[in-house]
Amino acid sequence: MKRIICILILIITISSSTKGENNNLMKFGKESLANSINNWKFGIQLTQSYTYNYPTMHTSPAFIIILKQNEIFIGPEFTKLQRNYLRWDQASKWQQENWGINLGYKYMIKSAKTKTNFFIQTCFSVYQTNFIEYQIGSPGHTEHSQIIVENTAGLGFDYHVSSRFHVFMTAGIGSTNGFFLMIDQFIPHSSLGIEYKIK
Repeated sequence: MKRIICILILIITISSSTKGENNNLMKFGKESLANSINNWKFGIQLTQSYTYNYPTMHTSPAFIIILKQNEIFIGPEFTKLQRNYLRWDQASKWQQENWGINLGYKYMIKSAKTKTNFFIQTCFSVYQTNFIEYQIGSPGHTEHSQIIVENTAGLGFDYHVSSRFHVFMTAGIGSTNGFFLMIDQFIPHSSLGIEYKIK
């Protein structure tokens, strides 16, 4: 009987100890998650960018997620082709106004000056457009639909007007060869934008 009582006391002790450790682990996990969430910041931005060889203009409002020196942004994008033909394909007539999506990543380079920073940015513009291809003989012309993926990489300059309000500009190169920055056409581009940090 004494042995049974001792065994029961031992089981209760181990159970209480394990429960305490589990509670500590849960408390630590909650604190870590709370600290991680507190490190995240959010904002909105509006960017006007220009691609020179098409030429194409992009207007992009976006939502920003910020963690330390890293920024991820995503939002809708309005793309306007400045003329309805391409320099190397003047026989086809392209749709000039298109809607799509813009997403990208920005890495801020810390500066000794508190109001100015440089950054490296990569950005993707994805949109669908239509064009009419004219030809000799029947049927005379055919209509096509095409998804365009513009990808760009550039160096930018960021100026803090206040703790929450920023203005920035970028310049770089890109192509329409899809993802992973397969830059083969070296399209020059530039952009100007404003950013507001909500949190």
